[in-house]
This record gives sequence, C-alpha cells and structure tokens, in this order.
Amino acid sequence: MLDNRLVSPKTLLILKVFIFLIFYIIFFLYMRLIVEDNLSLIVFVHTLMFIIYILSSYRIKWGLYLFIFLIPLLNFHAIPFVRRPRYIILFLFFGLFLGFLVNSFSNYLVNYPNKKYSFLFDSVLMKLIAVFTGILFLSCAITIFKYSNFYPFITNDYHNLAINVNGTGSTGSMIWTIRYFYNYFIGFLFLFLIFNVIKSTKDILHSIIAIISASMISVGVVLYQYFVNPYLGNVRHWVQSGRFNATFTDPNALGGFTILLFPVFLGMILYFKKWYMRLIFFSLFLFFLILLLLAGSRSALIGISLAAVIFVVLFIIRGLRYLRVRMASWRKRKKALILSIIIFIILCLILTIAYLVIFQKELISKSSMIDRTLKSVETGIYHFSKYGPLEGLKSISNYRYIFWGQAMEMFKDYPVTGVGQGAYILQLPNYLLTERTGFSQVDYSGNYYLQILSELGLPGIILIISIFFILIKRVSGYFITRRRSKTFENKDWILISLSVSFIAMLAGLIFGPHTNFDEIQLTFWLVIGLMIAYVKVQQINSRGNIKTLKISNCIRFSLREKLSLSFILFIFFSVFLFNSLTTLSINVNQNLYDRKGNYVGWQNNYGFYKEEISKEGPFSWAAQDASTVIEKKGDKIIVPIKDAYPEEPDKELSVKIFIDNLLVEKTALDYNKWDNIEIDIPQMVKDHFTLTLVFNRSWSPKELGINNDTRVFGGQVRKIVFIE
Repeated sequence: MLDNRLVSPKTLLILKVFIFLIFYIIFFLYMRLIVEDNLSLIVFVHTLMFIIYILSSYRIKWGLYLFIFLIPLLNFHAIPFVRRPRYIILFLFFGLFLGFLVNSFSNYLVNYPNKKYSFLFDSVLMKLIAVFTGILFLSCAITIFKYSNFYPFITNDYHNLAINVNGTGSTGSMIWTIRYFYNYFIGFLFLFLIFNVIKSTKDILHSIIAIISASMISVGVVLYQYFVNPYLGNVRHWVQSGRFNATFTDPNALGGFTILLFPVFLGMILYFKKWYMRLIFFSLFLFFLILLLLAGSRSALIGISLAAVIFVVLFIIRGLRYLRVRMASWRKRKKALILSIIIFIILCLILTIAYLVIFQKELISKSSMIDRTLKSVETGIYHFSKYGPLEGLKSISNYRYIFWGQAMEMFKDYPVTGVGQGAYILQLPNYLLTERTGFSQVDYSGNYYLQILSELGLPGIILIISIFFILIKRVSGYFITRRRSKTFENKDWILISLSVSFIAMLAGLIFGPHTNFDEIQLTFWLVIGLMIAYVKVQQINSRGNIKTLKISNCIRFSLREKLSLSFILFIFFSVFLFNSLTTLSINVNQNLYDRKGNYVGWQNNYGFYKEEISKEGPFSWAAQDASTVIEKKGDKIIVPIKDAYPEEPDKELSVKIFIDNLLVEKTALDYNKWDNIEIDIPQMVKDHFTLTLVFNRSWSPKELGINNDTRVFGGQVRKIVFIE
C-alpha cells in the first residue's frame, strides 16, 4: 500500500523535539533575564512546561486536563523557591499551546492527504476577538515605546527613567505592560484551544472534574492556614484582616475563583442521576464553601448570590411547569402551592432559630466574609440614613469610588484610546496627585469595565462588551432552540451551570478586575470555552437541527469590514501615538500641575556632569545623551555647545535638540568653538519643559589614553539662558 504520509514517525519525533527546543530556549532566556533571576524556579517551571508540552503534542486532551488541574495550584508563595508565582501558570500555558499547535500540525502530516489542516471557531466571535487583539497589540507596542522614551528614535541609548511621581522605572513599566498583554491574550488563545480540543460532553465533564479536584487541594491548604499556620503562602496584611488565599495569589483572587466554581458545583449535582454521584459532588460542594467563607471577598458574595438567585428562579420555573403537567386540575395545583408555602415558612423559621440559638454571633464573626459583610451593611445603613445614598455607597466601597473616579478621569482625557494597555495603575499616582484627592494608595481600578475604558478607550469597551454579548446570544439561542423543540436533556444542566458562572462573573467584575490574576483569567475563559464548546458539540450532533454558532475554519472580512477595520485601527494608532508623544509621554508628564496650579511634576535629569571651571569659564560635560527639566522663563533660549574632542576629529560633531519630544534643532558644530544655538520654545510648552541633547558621536578619556576617567562625553555645555 502506498504511504502518503509527508513524514515518517521518526522524523516527526525529531521535528517535535526541535520545535520545543527553539521555544524552550526563548522562554528560558525570557525568564532568566527579565522575569526571575532564580535558577531553581526556572528548572521547576521548565520541567512542568516540558511535561505539559510532551503530553499535549501526543495527547492534547491529557495535556489540557493536566493544565486545568494546575491552574488553581501554582499561584501562592508557599511553593519552595518561588517569589513571583503569578508567572508560573503563564509559562505553562505557553507549553500547552505550543503542544496543541504541534499536535494539530503533526496529525495533518501523518494523515495527509486525507485530512485537511484547519481549525474551527465561531466566525463572528473570532472577528471581534481579532479586532480587539489588534487594538490591544497597537496599544501595547506604543505604550512600550512611550516608556522607553521612544528609543532608538530619539536617544542613542535606552535610559531607565521614572515614569510617574512615585518613581516607577521604565524597565519595570515595560515588563508590566507586556505581562498584561499576555494576560488579555492568553484568554483568547485558551478559548480557541478549548473550542478545537473539546469534542464531546465527556471531555467537558473531564475538564470540570479536573478543576474541581484541584479546588479540593485548595480547601486543604486553606484549612491548614486557618487552623495551623495562617502565614503559609499568605502575607501579614491579609492575615491581620482575617482573610486567607489558599493556593491563590491573594484572597481577592480566591474570591473570583469561588464565583466561577459555585454554579459549576450546582450543575454537577443536578447533572448526575445516580444518588451516590450527587452525594459525592454535594459533599465536595460543602467543602468548597469553606473557600468562600475564608476568602472574605464581598464581591464574591455578590456574584454567588446572583448565581443562587438565578438557580432559584430556574427551579421555580421548572417546578411550575412540572406542576402544570402533572396536576391538571386547579384544585391539586392550589394544594401543592399552599404546601410549598408552608414548607418555605418552616425552613425560614428553622434557619432563623439556627442563627439565633445554634450559630451565635461570636461563631459567625470568625468567618471573615460574614463579619466583613455584616460590618459593611451596618456602616452603609448608618451613612445612608445620616448623609444620603452617595455617602452610604462610599462608606462600603473600600475606596473603590476613588479608583472608579480616576478611571473616569483618564477616559475623559483620552476617550478614543485610553491611557494605554495595562497603564491604569501606572498613571494613577499622577492623577491622584494632580486631582489633590488627599489619597495616595495605588491599586487596581476596582472595576473590570472601567479599567478597560481607561486603558483602551471606547473601542476597547465596545469590543469587549460585544464579545460578551455574542457569547450570551449564542447560549440563549441554543436554549431558545431547545424550547421550540420542547426538548430538555439532563446534560443541559452543564451548560446552564457554565452560563450562570459566566453571568455571575460579569457581575463580580463590576466590583473588581479579578481577571488581572492569571489564574482567574484562565478559569474565566475556561468556563467560556467549555460553555461554547458544549453548544458546538450539540450543534454538530444535531445534524442541522441546531444552528446557533457560525462555525467556520477561516475568517473572511468583507470589503466593507476590511475598510472599516483599517480605518478604526489607523485612527486608534494615530491618536494614541500622538498622545504618547505629547501629554502621555514621560517628558511632558514631568510638567504636572495640580488643580490649584502648583507644580507637582518629577524630573528625569541625566547625562549632564558636575560643573567644571576652565580658562573660558564654567561649563559642564554632557554625555552622548543628556536631558534636564527647565523652568520656562521666556520664549527663547540660547544653548552654548562646544565640540571639545582632544584632537581634530575625522567626523564633525552634530547635535539634535529636543524640547519635550519635539525636535526643534539639528545642527553641526564647529570644532573647538562655542556655538550659541538659539531656540524658540514651542507655544504648547507649559511652565516646565524637558530639554534633551543627542550627539552623533562620543569619546572617553580612558579610551584615548589621556587618563583613567571612564566618563563618556558628547560635548561641553555652558549655562542655558533665556532671552527676550
């Protein structure tokens, strides 16, 4: 028989190893030089990544289940030699996705020409994600260049400048920006992977069982923290607040996780028909509730309460339908309704007695969540009754209203583009100071939607809401089809629970951008991926009876869509680049003033050495790049510069002079003569401006054998003076 395979199994194995080694080296260098200078951590992470890659490249579902199991477990500080655990799961995802790509491509090579090499996705959803990713990439790239002070387009060398009034450095800010680009992007990649890997309801169940199994380990850790050592993987601030993080970055991340898994547990209890399976998952659910109580997250309580209300409404609707079918006469319905009311009243009385007699307040207060909730309610009622609804909201918001207000201020200043992807928390110190809020704490925006609005402007928030709307539309369309056909399968409880989890998280995100944590972002998009994969599986199995998803293997934009997309991206790019060169740039931001007109900016001064005296008078050596902040005292300045190279050079010295980021002068200097360069200060400059000198060449006394001075010189500069 003729073998049509493009490659042999041995060649395919070599190809897989070769591909892995290439990316392994890239990830190793990234972690070694940028993320974490910790050899033990690097070995640990790369070993796990290698295991996941090998599993994924041969059996992608095995790799996926292992990765899902690890999502909640590698994010706290109790892991030996780990100082920055939030990066671990991110690198493991790289291994998973690389294995997924290699697995898909190798299957194509082995089965050629009988199998097409293609992926599946919902075309409408993927278009929105593609546009959002494009805006995200542009915002990330320009933000990085902004923090590098547009090196190499302005200066010869990179300088680690302070980018805000708190002195946050450029290098750390760029790493922060890249990290949050990955945080957004991995969610979309995870959705794409799940949609293509999950082939049946059984695969969805295995994925859910993997995440539930991991949550039980988290329960064990949080119980150890509560009864034995509260500082295991936790920090003093949270311990003193009576809050625990289990295996998560902090208690807020744990709270976000409980929002997502609470409905999933209920769905599993309802899905299984056998009593012992329901008993097993109900028992696990009771243990899971410990995480909710000890996390102390009020936003988690809100999200879970919403999920509980949705399930109660669903039970009532299904109960009424059951009564309508089973009890034809009104007399029987009336009796059943009266009996249900009596049972409900009895349950309420039992719970009230339990609260007053069995569970005394001292015992209840041991739960951080209940204690914080009761105090919040008491505080809110007091301030509401005495000062009004606005003060009542402020009193229970834990300063969220301040962060919300600053996010809105950023949006008002930059409605088209926002302040840059991941830049809210970096710009916040400047806004707090200029607004004179009297508040200096730096934290996240306290609201997922306001964070996107402040960082990516109107295009970002419109796109992300559109993505969520399409997801809801796809699921609701499935249930509408089921209702029309008057069919409801017990396994549909899986989709109901995933959908409720998604909706509850959307509500929880109003009170905190929980997806900033990689483990919550991945769990959130795991829920979304399983939710859409379930609809896909049922649609494929229905043989055309269900047409909810627009399943395709390619993205095709119409001419109108291409033109519109190009226009949107061009406008976003142009406006954000202009803003980054002007009011959002490091140089211009040093001109900060508060609302009363007081100067509150910071100053990045570099490249100008200590003043010296020569026969010609005082001067300062300037490095090849030199910058300083000057108070404006006129409309024109004279910058005296001299080419003081020890011997006549072969190449003339030229200098570029920037005011803020605007090139105002470029001139060649005469050798060994002072050039008094007159510069008109641009009208847009405020009371302070950044002057930057960039020379085309430099020299060092030690390199020329003059002395042991290792300083690098560009030219000599005298005192800069203003003239009328």
